[in-house]
Amino acid sequence: MDFINEPYLVEAFMKKYILIFLFILALFASPVSALDASNIESDAALLMDRDTGQILFEKNAREKRYPASITKVLTGLLVVEHLELDQTLVVPEEVPPMIEPGSSQVYLIPGERLTVKELLYTLFVESANDAAATFALEIGGSMEGFAKMMNQKAAELGAKNSHFVNPHGLHSDEHYTSPYDMALIMAEASKDPILAEMMQTVNVDIDATNKQETRHLWTRNQLIRDVYSDYYYEDVFASKTGYTSKAGTTLVSSAERKGRNCVAVVMGGIGESTFRDTVALFDYGFDAFAEQTLFDAREALEEIPFETGTNPLSVGIEEEIVVLSESSSPAEVTTSLQMKEDLALPIKENDPVGSMEIFLDGTLFRQVPLIALNSVEEEGTLFSTLAPFGGVFFIGTLGLVTVRTINIKKRRKRRLQRLRQKYKNPYSGF
Repeated sequence: MDFINEPYLVEAFMKKYILIFLFILALFASPVSALDASNIESDAALLMDRDTGQILFEKNAREKRYPASITKVLTGLLVVEHLELDQTLVVPEEVPPMIEPGSSQVYLIPGERLTVKELLYTLFVESANDAAATFALEIGGSMEGFAKMMNQKAAELGAKNSHFVNPHGLHSDEHYTSPYDMALIMAEASKDPILAEMMQTVNVDIDATNKQETRHLWTRNQLIRDVYSDYYYEDVFASKTGYTSKAGTTLVSSAERKGRNCVAVVMGGIGESTFRDTVALFDYGFDAFAEQTLFDAREALEEIPFETGTNPLSVGIEEEIVVLSESSSPAEVTTSLQMKEDLALPIKENDPVGSMEIFLDGTLFRQVPLIALNSVEEEGTLFSTLAPFGGVFFIGTLGLVTVRTINIKKRRKRRLQRLRQKYKNPYSGF
């Protein structure tokens, strides 16, 4: 079995090939104005498509910010991972002294017995800091132990600009995150049906316990509280508010419309600005974007000629790649194809042969494996090179997608001809 070992061939395989996609206005789409950072009152914000991770809007979204009570979304994730809903917890003696007087709480009493489900309702509906502390001691053994678990979970979700030191979000200079990191955390939490239920509950009664009478809880979140509110948003199915004097108002929410899920994070707000900003973000995300297919599953992206192979190798990806295209503002999409340096014959259909990175406006969107779409048998020494993958074309809707496919095929023939001239050498036989 012979491997690619000619330096110029390795360089050809590793070279980045750029493809620019210009998104054009769909024929029947209504024009929607682009959202500008100046339209968002809060200091920082981000809108993300939950299912693909595509960033639809951002303003100072990677900057370090104090989260306040939206911290409890991460706390909730650890709760559903480690505890059962019907499990009964006993409030530890240490809890009341841990909670800042006057902060949001349900005034749990040491020795009081509540189920995990009841405590989760107090955590999200009333934003109870004492419930958060109770969970932290039960799961982590201490505030420090639970904070370590929070940071491990955040890192697992890709939140790299965060550091948590408590379960509730009361201010500490060492307790911070970013809108982008909080979007990753909320994207995961809102997929959990238990947490989604808690974060969309408007009011709930907590039955009398061994220490207290029935508690009647009402959310103050105007996105979900009152259908007559100026900020009520019927598509929101999970949301959590936050506030401290240092953080300002914060808000993280998930909404679903016609099968599309978006996550909006707003931080550093004043008063009701987080509600106004969240409504503006969701309106923009749902009204200004439409799904566009970049690549079909098992679509032949390139053909790699082998001098001694029985036939060229077609490479593609296993899954369909769909992005959201803003109709009024074309997005630039670039791709980088990298083939395995040790690629060698024989190659079987579905063998991994490399990877493709997809960038949206210069930011990495997806990295997907390249696979062989056909088999190539070995006849002798292997020499090959990758045809340049580039060109400009339009993606729209309906018939324009078909035009794109036809144009790609035509350009491939021309690229292979140019390739044979460019890499002609005594070994390749080109």
